[in-house]
Amino acid sequence: MVAAPHPRLTSSDLAAGPTPPLALLQGALPTRKPEDLHVPSLTRLHHVADVTLAGASLALLVMVCLTLHWQERWTLKFTNLDRTRLLTHRLTETTAMLEQHLLEHGQLPQQMLLARADDLIYLDRPSYTQTKKPLLVSKWIRFLLQQPIQSGY
Repeated sequence: MVAAPHPRLTSSDLAAGPTPPLALLQGALPTRKPEDLHVPSLTRLHHVADVTLAGASLALLVMVCLTLHWQERWTLKFTNLDRTRLLTHRLTETTAMLEQHLLEHGQLPQQMLLARADDLIYLDRPSYTQTKKPLLVSKWIRFLLQQPIQSGY
């Protein structure tokens, strides 16, 4: 590089007229290309720096795109989770209100009594043999298959 004197702008020069947009940078940057310097190692260094800068910029762009994509996905999932929590809370409140209403306004039928521990009857668990289990399961499956499928909820 060669240093050349550059005339400085004075206040009278500035007041004389508008300056070009890059007038302040006019002598700061070298005007010759690295190929013109006739130094092959410096030329190679400039090429390596250019390729490295381009690769780093591309990697940065890819990471920014992935980060934005993952952030959007996380936001959608969190919104769904928050909505599910809200609906669960509303369902719990509604169930509690219905139970409270039934307890306040409901009446036991004449035939029903309040349950007490003395009135409970404990039965032994029935014992099933291996031959009865497949028979019960197959009847249950046949029963389910014969039922019509209803649309809707």
